[in-house]
Amino acid sequence: MTITYARRVEYIAIGGIAGWLAGFLAALPAEIFIGLRDAGSEPKLLAATLSIGLCVWAIWTLLLALAAWLIFALPCALIADPAWLVRFRTRMLIVTGLTALLAVVLKLWSFRDPAASTHVLRFALYVPYGSFAVVFSVVTAWLYIRLARGRLLRSRTGLTQGTSS
Repeated sequence: MTITYARRVEYIAIGGIAGWLAGFLAALPAEIFIGLRDAGSEPKLLAATLSIGLCVWAIWTLLLALAAWLIFALPCALIADPAWLVRFRTRMLIVTGLTALLAVVLKLWSFRDPAASTHVLRFALYVPYGSFAVVFSVVTAWLYIRLARGRLLRSRTGLTQGTSS
């Protein structure tokens, strides 16, 4: 038995929400570092920088996650056979993470901050985007595969959702 398309969309949506939250939390330390760097030694400026910066970062990453979900995750979930994804789950998670990292590395020039004073600070924006992309894609794929695996195991053993026998 295969998983219905509606169930696949449900599973990938759950994975996408969890992936966005995990990616946001993974990039949080780098965002705090950037806020500390930009605020200097002013406590009022630090509070304003962190509060506005984190709100903007949350909205921006939500839009990035939605775009990645619509362009990559949803078509993959609808096209690929869930049993095949479950069978090759370790390879799929590695490929997913490497693909996200490659996408960020290929766009490295756009994360450059020409106003930064040192070479390390010049590429400070690479860390939050890289960590968000990798964590979002891996968590989204992992949760989708985990939910699909559970559904396939239940259908193989004859258990359907809502029964306990």
